[in-house]
Amino acid sequence: MKMKIQDDAREKDIIQFFNLKPPSFGKKRESHDAEDEFGNLYEIKTGSTDNYFSTARDVSYDHLKKWRERIWIFIFIDIYVDRWNMKDIYICKPEVLEPFFKKQQDKLDMKNNILSKLNYGSLDEEERKVVEDVFKRGVTLNDPRISRKFLDSTGCKVALQEDMPSVLRSMLNENESTEIQMQ
Repeated sequence: MKMKIQDDAREKDIIQFFNLKPPSFGKKRESHDAEDEFGNLYEIKTGSTDNYFSTARDVSYDHLKKWRERIWIFIFIDIYVDRWNMKDIYICKPEVLEPFFKKQQDKLDMKNNILSKLNYGSLDEEERKVVEDVFKRGVTLNDPRISRKFLDSTGCKVALQEDMPSVLRSMLNENESTEIQMQ
């Protein structure tokens, strides 16, 4: 029996493992994955390969804005028929992921800049607006991936420990540190 790539049960296990709670308004596909007692929002990503994590389809400026406000938990896992095991855990504050966010923003900017160069020819004002709206809605990125190599460079890797909720909360209390180094 093969497990689904996006496994709700696995996400619930991870939320419980870190003593987080599901979104207070119910899970929507575009919402955050979890929150804590302090109001921090979390994005949880699991990957069963050793190379990268998928992010989302149709990534837009709105995604980047939300992502820049969330704490990210990345977990590489081994998947078996009847269970899964955590291998490597990365917990990243959003500022640590800013180089990734900036790279994606630059790609979106490049696509949006093309719009200003279009020659509208004989289109009237209303038709130009329709073209701009269609183009802007279509300017997204398809599943930009976060690599293990990038995560390793951030210093966000943490050792798997019994009391991961305490590890997570102590990391959030670190005032000025943008690199989380727990190993």
